[in-house]
Amino acid sequence: MTMDYYAVVMAGGSGTRLWPLSRKERPKQLLNLGRDRSLYQLAIDRIEPIFKYENIIVITAGSMVNELINQTPNIPSENFLVEPEGKGTAPAIALGAMYAEHLSGGKAVIACLTADHIITDVNEFQKVLLEAGRLAHNNRVVTLGISPTFGSTGYGYIQRGKFSEDKSDFSIYSVKKFKEKPSQNVADNMANDGEHYWNSGMFIWSTEKVMEEFERQLPNTYSALRLIGNLFDCDDVKSRFRSIWLDIEYNTIDYGIMQCHIMDNYLVGV
Repeated sequence: MTMDYYAVVMAGGSGTRLWPLSRKERPKQLLNLGRDRSLYQLAIDRIEPIFKYENIIVITAGSMVNELINQTPNIPSENFLVEPEGKGTAPAIALGAMYAEHLSGGKAVIACLTADHIITDVNEFQKVLLEAGRLAHNNRVVTLGISPTFGSTGYGYIQRGKFSEDKSDFSIYSVKKFKEKPSQNVADNMANDGEHYWNSGMFIWSTEKVMEEFERQLPNTYSALRLIGNLFDCDDVKSRFRSIWLDIEYNTIDYGIMQCHIMDNYLVGV
């Protein structure tokens, strides 16, 4: 690959979905759930063959950062970026993109991943990440879609467009439309029409494309994040970062960016 490839792992969840096992102070990515390793550790285990430890960036909260560092001591401590306050996945991903550029000294490709997925076919997942990284080098946004097994109102959906002629071992389509958390009737129809996939929340794209879309769709967030990007080498980065971050508007990557039309947005079905 011509550009460095980085993983941006979002590990700042508040821990409400698996209550009472998962709580704010002990969110699900830190739980073992009957395994000998936490969901977060498993997430790092399955990407480590692709990404060097120094190319793994973890976005998290102050209440969790020390334990995450302890659980994955091979990741440089400076690669753990602490959000002073949760602002949603959109600012978190943009922050990760800028830090990847800071580490690489130029443009990079990032795989935006989560720390709480359970993935059984690790080898296939790794192949998908490599293929998605290849596609993202051509300034494409690559979204990983999961074939739905039932109609769920808790997931977002992606409608596939035309089949891509790009030579690949995977089914690659253009993205026709994103639909976030529909009603039950709509979800049932989407799950059975053969055209929709669950939105996994995993996106692979170049840092240039990330910032291009933020500048176009969330200009205020873009401006604030650019200010933060200029602070990475400053001695007083923490205090200045906090003051800028707290003024950023909350937004998710799905509502803030993906639901709007993006040129060269591709779906890889898994």
